[in-house]
Amino acid sequence: MSKRLLDTRAGRAVSWIEQEPFAPSGRRIGTRFDETVALPTDAPARLEAIVHAAEQLAREATQARRRLAEGTYGLCLTCTDHIPLAVLHDRPWARQCTYCALDI
Repeated sequence: MSKRLLDTRAGRAVSWIEQEPFAPSGRRIGTRFDETVALPTDAPARLEAIVHAAEQLAREATQARRRLAEGTYGLCLTCTDHIPLAVLHDRPWARQCTYCALDI
């Protein structure tokens, strides 16, 4: 059972098997794939936000490495209490304990 489509350019019916989706010969039915893909309007802003977040994470990781070398890694910078291991496991760059981070 072969499904058949009408090729509007040639005016003839072609089967699914006969189609070549990205063939340069122009035998594809419909528009080209690359003509249907549009750049999202918010793409530049989203990319900028991702770059900014990555730069911020790199700064925080560098500071955490410095604290590790100084021997103050794992201590809250606000109250000098220990940061819970669960927090350090999830966010090794954490600077504050849970209470100070939530400002409790």
